[in-house]
Amino acid sequence: METGGADATAGDRPKVCGDPSRIGVQPSTVERGPSSAPFLFVRASRPGRGGIFVQRTMGEIGKALQTERMEPEDKAVPGLADGRVVDGRVAGSPEQAPGGEEQAMADAETMHSERVLDAVHSSRAAVSAVAASWCRSALHHGLDPAARAPAVDPLAGRDLDLLRAANGELLAVAAPVLDRLHGSVGLAGACVMIADAGGVVLDWRAPDGDAARFEELGLAPGVSWAEATQGTNGIGTCLVEQRPVTIHRDEHFASRNVGVSCMDAPIFDPTGRLVAALDISSARGDHDRAMATMIGALVQDGARSIERDLFCRHYADARIILAGGGTDQAGRGQALLAVDRDDLVIGATRAARQHFRLGNGTRIDPRPLGDMLGPAVPASFDDADRAVLRQALARAGGNVSSAARLLGIGRATFYRRMERVGLSLRH
Repeated sequence: METGGADATAGDRPKVCGDPSRIGVQPSTVERGPSSAPFLFVRASRPGRGGIFVQRTMGEIGKALQTERMEPEDKAVPGLADGRVVDGRVAGSPEQAPGGEEQAMADAETMHSERVLDAVHSSRAAVSAVAASWCRSALHHGLDPAARAPAVDPLAGRDLDLLRAANGELLAVAAPVLDRLHGSVGLAGACVMIADAGGVVLDWRAPDGDAARFEELGLAPGVSWAEATQGTNGIGTCLVEQRPVTIHRDEHFASRNVGVSCMDAPIFDPTGRLVAALDISSARGDHDRAMATMIGALVQDGARSIERDLFCRHYADARIILAGGGTDQAGRGQALLAVDRDDLVIGATRAARQHFRLGNGTRIDPRPLGDMLGPAVPASFDDADRAVLRQALARAGGNVSSAARLLGIGRATFYRRMERVGLSLRH
């Protein structure tokens, strides 16, 4: 069965897999597609042929239902009558028999599982990051997209407290960022979370009215969203690929998670080591890809803020220098250098490490700031003396007597040292 749905993007032309020459079918299952357009996936059958898999817009399906002169009972496609969305799926019509909506959702989840497994056994992983993650989930971690629960139980009580304590500095720095992001997206029905490098949610912010629903979905502290336990998802896939990702609804591996959109960005510590993922998740059916893109930008900005504050806190006694052109276009954050009182670089953010090719995850050997920012110039004692004398003069506003007192030497000694290094007041 061909699906073609995992890689769809906003603006794509409607895709049809199978034989689309006729829509004289009996639709049985409906699922919202992955793009920003209101796509539906419809499994249909035709006399004399097997199942076909058609991705069409809701408007096109409605038109097809009329032009193909279907019988009235064929028009009762679950979800088309009222267009409502429940947890990211098109809900059944009010006229459905009792249990019809639940059955439609169950059928949609079954279809999603089949589509994931079809992609796993195709060549799509070579061209799609989502399909590649699906393959890791199924083939490497041995997960089943139809599983009703994750592979591990949530942490709680003392175990969660200990994990939070081990990440105390990270959480202290992240708290104001979580508050700020929640102030931006909370009223839109989204929650904000931060997870450790293993994918366990450490802290969160959620709207009061939606908190219970997010907990039901597993979007709460203590729950592991590692790719090895949940399959393709925002937190886990972000940690594996160490880059910002958006996993929109049915791009999730597990069918139980297709009602959620997740926007994530990784967080790196002052040595460039991956330590966390920042996440904003939404279970709102009206949050499309355009909304996900905007929220994704907020997440990346928040992650870079946490990285910057972690770095500055770690090197509180050093000067922080912005180098390497500031923020690169790949969104890896600001290239910051920590410089000690001797003008030696003793720390660098991940962006700076990549810019200056310093390596990640280890402390760097101190090196002169001037050597990193420009061509290396052989140092000399005269150069050092000259710098000290000029700085003293600058602090004293050019007054030699005041500059000499700042250095604890006599005025005559100050003049002799100026003469030795070729420094005059005109400089």
